[in-house]
Amino acid sequence: MLRELVITNLSGSVPCFGHCSDNSTLRIVRDGQPLVGAYVCPSGYVSRLVVYSDRAETTMLKELVKEVGAGKIDVQDPDIRVATRHPWDLGVSGDADLLKETYWTQSYRRTKSDDPNRIAMFLCSSCNSLFTGPLKTTGSMCNKCSSIK
Repeated sequence: MLRELVITNLSGSVPCFGHCSDNSTLRIVRDGQPLVGAYVCPSGYVSRLVVYSDRAETTMLKELVKEVGAGKIDVQDPDIRVATRHPWDLGVSGDADLLKETYWTQSYRRTKSDDPNRIAMFLCSSCNSLFTGPLKTTGSMCNKCSSIK
């Protein structure tokens, strides 16, 4: 149900944040509870990483960014934000808060850099895994998948 709710009501196309002029679309990275999604441009750049749950998942998201970044992506507590989705946001009835979106925007103003060699997070178009590479990365596949092709 959570996946359908997110896909149906929260998965519009948004501008790529800090990478290119293309639009980013939501791709599900991890199914289940909590659900993890990434807004990804056609180049695979992850503009925003989002955890959808019934509670804020700040620690989980911070640890995920640290794990994928392997110490190369600077993430601090103020970089993680939380938004509350109400029934009217999701097209359902009720008055209780339904959903928390815990999110990290990769080019947040504290860490914004135009350095084309800075390490950035991407989503592999083949295996749907998160990986890192230089911002100027042109392929949208992780090392494992690009070595197979």
